[in-house]
Amino acid sequence: MKKFIAIISLLLISLTSYAQSAFQQGDVLVSVGTSFIFYRNLENGNFSRAGTIIPAVAYAEYAINDILGLGMYGAFTSRKFKNVVSIQTIEDDFVFRTYYYNFGLRATLHLTPTLEEFTGSHLHSDRVDYYLAGLAGFEWKKYEDNQLETERTFTPGVAAGVRYYFSPTWGLFGEVGLGITGIATIGITGRFY
Repeated sequence: MKKFIAIISLLLISLTSYAQSAFQQGDVLVSVGTSFIFYRNLENGNFSRAGTIIPAVAYAEYAINDILGLGMYGAFTSRKFKNVVSIQTIEDDFVFRTYYYNFGLRATLHLTPTLEEFTGSHLHSDRVDYYLAGLAGFEWKKYEDNQLETERTFTPGVAAGVRYYFSPTWGLFGEVGLGITGIATIGITGRFY
Protein backbone atom coordinates (compact mmCIF):
# COMPACT_ATOMS: atom_id res chain seq x y z
CA MET A 1 0.00 0.00 0.00
CA LYS A 2 2.88 2.39 0.81
CA LYS A 3 4.43 1.76 -2.61
CA PHE A 4 1.10 2.49 -4.29
CA ILE A 5 0.74 5.81 -2.40
CA ALA A 6 4.35 6.72 -3.24
CA ILE A 7 3.80 6.03 -6.95
CA ILE A 8 0.57 8.05 -7.01
CA SER A 9 2.32 10.91 -5.17
CA LEU A 10 5.18 10.93 -7.69
CA LEU A 11 2.73 10.96 -10.59
CA LEU A 12 0.79 13.87 -9.11
CA ILE A 13 3.98 15.83 -8.45
CA SER A 14 5.16 15.25 -12.03
CA LEU A 15 1.80 16.45 -13.38
CA THR A 16 1.84 19.61 -11.29
CA SER A 17 5.49 20.60 -11.72
CA TYR A 18 5.91 22.86 -14.74
CA ALA A 19 8.89 24.32 -16.50
CA GLN A 20 9.90 27.97 -16.11
CA SER A 21 8.04 28.94 -19.24
CA ALA A 22 5.44 27.27 -21.44
CA PHE A 23 7.80 27.67 -24.43
CA GLN A 24 11.53 27.02 -24.12
CA GLN A 25 14.42 26.50 -26.50
CA GLY A 26 14.49 22.91 -27.74
CA ASP A 27 10.79 22.22 -27.20
CA VAL A 28 8.92 20.41 -29.95
CA LEU A 29 5.20 21.16 -30.19
CA VAL A 30 2.76 19.01 -32.14
CA SER A 31 -0.79 20.31 -32.47
CA VAL A 32 -3.90 18.88 -34.11
CA GLY A 33 -7.28 20.55 -34.40
CA THR A 34 -9.97 21.93 -36.65
CA SER A 35 -10.92 25.30 -38.15
CA PHE A 36 -14.20 27.20 -38.22
CA ILE A 37 -15.58 30.31 -39.93
CA PHE A 38 -14.29 29.64 -43.43
CA TYR A 39 -13.05 32.57 -45.51
CA ARG A 40 -11.63 30.78 -48.52
CA ASN A 41 -13.61 29.09 -51.31
CA LEU A 42 -17.11 29.95 -50.11
CA GLU A 43 -18.41 30.13 -53.67
CA ASN A 44 -17.16 28.75 -56.93
CA GLY A 45 -18.49 30.63 -59.98
CA ASN A 46 -22.13 29.68 -60.58
CA PHE A 47 -22.06 27.20 -57.72
CA SER A 48 -22.76 27.54 -54.01
CA ARG A 49 -21.49 25.41 -51.16
CA ALA A 50 -23.74 22.41 -50.49
CA GLY A 51 -21.71 20.69 -47.76
CA THR A 52 -18.35 20.68 -46.01
CA ILE A 53 -16.13 18.16 -44.27
CA ILE A 54 -14.81 19.75 -41.07
CA PRO A 55 -11.13 20.62 -41.70
CA ALA A 56 -8.36 18.60 -40.05
CA VAL A 57 -5.36 20.79 -39.16
CA ALA A 58 -1.88 19.74 -37.90
CA TYR A 59 1.18 21.79 -36.86
CA ALA A 60 4.71 20.81 -35.84
CA GLU A 61 6.99 23.44 -34.34
CA TYR A 62 10.56 23.52 -32.98
CA ALA A 63 11.64 26.19 -30.46
CA ILE A 64 14.73 27.89 -31.95
CA ASN A 65 14.97 29.94 -28.73
CA ASP A 66 12.57 31.00 -25.93
CA ILE A 67 10.66 33.33 -28.25
CA LEU A 68 10.84 32.01 -31.83
CA GLY A 69 9.46 28.74 -33.16
CA LEU A 70 9.70 27.40 -36.72
CA GLY A 71 7.81 24.50 -38.21
CA MET A 72 5.35 23.27 -40.77
CA TYR A 73 1.63 22.77 -41.10
CA GLY A 74 -0.84 20.70 -43.06
CA ALA A 75 -4.62 20.63 -43.44
CA PHE A 76 -7.34 18.84 -45.34
CA THR A 77 -10.97 19.66 -46.04
CA SER A 78 -13.53 18.97 -48.72
CA ARG A 79 -16.53 20.95 -49.94
CA LYS A 80 -19.48 20.02 -52.10
CA PHE A 81 -20.90 22.61 -54.54
CA LYS A 82 -24.22 22.71 -56.42
CA ASN A 83 -25.38 24.67 -59.46
CA VAL A 84 -27.22 27.91 -58.57
CA VAL A 85 -27.94 29.11 -62.12
CA SER A 86 -31.50 28.80 -63.41
CA ILE A 87 -32.20 25.11 -63.52
CA GLN A 88 -34.27 23.68 -66.39
CA THR A 89 -34.18 20.02 -65.38
CA ILE A 90 -33.11 18.02 -62.37
CA GLU A 91 -29.98 16.96 -64.30
CA ASP A 92 -28.85 20.62 -64.37
CA ASP A 93 -28.64 20.65 -60.56
CA PHE A 94 -25.47 18.59 -60.54
CA VAL A 95 -23.11 18.57 -57.60
CA PHE A 96 -19.34 18.32 -57.61
CA ARG A 97 -16.81 17.99 -54.80
CA THR A 98 -13.58 19.90 -54.30
CA TYR A 99 -10.76 18.62 -52.07
CA TYR A 100 -8.35 21.09 -50.43
CA TYR A 101 -4.86 20.08 -49.30
CA ASN A 102 -2.78 22.72 -47.51
CA PHE A 103 0.95 22.48 -46.73
CA GLY A 104 3.45 25.12 -45.72
CA LEU A 105 5.84 26.70 -43.25
CA ARG A 106 4.96 28.40 -39.99
CA ALA A 107 6.90 30.90 -37.85
CA THR A 108 5.67 31.65 -34.34
CA LEU A 109 6.60 34.52 -32.03
CA HIS A 110 5.90 33.57 -28.39
CA LEU A 111 4.99 36.66 -26.36
CA THR A 112 4.20 35.58 -22.79
CA PRO A 113 7.63 36.25 -21.17
CA THR A 114 7.93 39.57 -23.01
CA LEU A 115 4.41 40.60 -21.96
CA GLU A 116 5.19 39.69 -18.34
CA GLU A 117 8.35 41.76 -18.40
CA PHE A 118 6.69 44.70 -20.15
CA THR A 119 3.57 44.84 -17.95
CA GLY A 120 5.23 43.76 -14.70
CA SER A 121 2.40 41.30 -14.04
CA HIS A 122 2.35 37.53 -13.70
CA LEU A 123 0.62 35.93 -16.70
CA HIS A 124 1.15 32.30 -15.62
CA SER A 125 3.88 31.79 -18.21
CA ASP A 126 4.41 28.27 -16.88
CA ARG A 127 0.96 27.26 -18.20
CA VAL A 128 -0.09 29.94 -20.70
CA ASP A 129 1.59 30.73 -24.02
CA TYR A 130 0.41 33.79 -26.01
CA TYR A 131 1.76 33.88 -29.56
CA LEU A 132 1.57 35.34 -33.07
CA ALA A 133 1.97 33.05 -36.08
CA GLY A 134 2.81 33.72 -39.70
CA LEU A 135 2.01 31.11 -42.35
CA ALA A 136 3.17 30.69 -45.93
CA GLY A 137 2.32 27.71 -48.07
CA PHE A 138 0.25 26.30 -50.87
CA GLU A 139 -3.25 25.00 -51.25
CA TRP A 140 -3.89 22.26 -53.80
CA LYS A 141 -7.49 22.09 -55.01
CA LYS A 142 -8.65 18.90 -56.63
CA TYR A 143 -11.97 19.21 -58.47
CA GLU A 144 -14.09 16.12 -58.90
CA ASP A 145 -16.87 16.46 -61.48
CA ASN A 146 -17.02 14.99 -64.95
CA GLN A 147 -13.28 15.43 -65.23
CA LEU A 148 -10.51 15.67 -62.65
CA GLU A 149 -8.63 18.99 -62.44
CA THR A 150 -6.09 20.34 -59.96
CA GLU A 151 -5.08 23.89 -59.10
CA ARG A 152 -2.35 25.26 -56.80
CA THR A 153 -2.61 28.59 -54.96
CA PHE A 154 -0.15 30.43 -52.69
CA THR A 155 -1.82 30.91 -49.28
CA PRO A 156 -0.25 33.28 -46.73
CA GLY A 157 -1.83 33.76 -43.33
CA VAL A 158 -1.42 35.33 -39.91
CA ALA A 159 -2.99 34.41 -36.57
CA ALA A 160 -2.91 35.27 -32.86
CA GLY A 161 -3.25 32.41 -30.43
CA VAL A 162 -3.06 31.12 -26.90
CA ARG A 163 -2.15 27.72 -25.49
CA TYR A 164 -3.13 26.55 -22.02
CA TYR A 165 -1.18 23.58 -20.64
CA PHE A 166 -3.18 21.50 -18.17
CA SER A 167 -0.11 19.26 -17.65
CA PRO A 168 3.59 19.72 -18.47
CA THR A 169 3.16 18.02 -21.85
CA TRP A 170 -0.50 18.48 -22.88
CA GLY A 171 -2.53 21.58 -23.56
CA LEU A 172 -5.34 23.16 -25.54
CA PHE A 173 -4.92 25.92 -28.11
CA GLY A 174 -7.10 28.46 -29.87
CA GLU A 175 -6.21 30.84 -32.72
CA VAL A 176 -7.96 33.65 -34.53
CA GLY A 177 -6.89 35.28 -37.79
CA LEU A 178 -6.42 34.30 -41.40
CA GLY A 179 -5.30 30.77 -40.64
CA ILE A 180 -4.92 27.72 -42.85
CA THR A 181 -8.58 27.05 -43.63
CA GLY A 182 -10.62 29.27 -41.32
CA ILE A 183 -10.63 32.33 -39.10
CA ALA A 184 -10.87 30.34 -35.84
CA THR A 185 -8.88 27.19 -35.06
CA ILE A 186 -9.01 25.06 -31.90
CA GLY A 187 -7.26 21.86 -30.86
CA ILE A 188 -4.85 20.04 -28.58
CA THR A 189 -1.06 20.40 -28.28
CA GLY A 190 1.60 17.94 -27.16
CA ARG A 191 4.90 19.37 -25.93
CA PHE A 192 8.06 17.28 -26.03
CA TYR A 193 11.33 18.32 -24.42
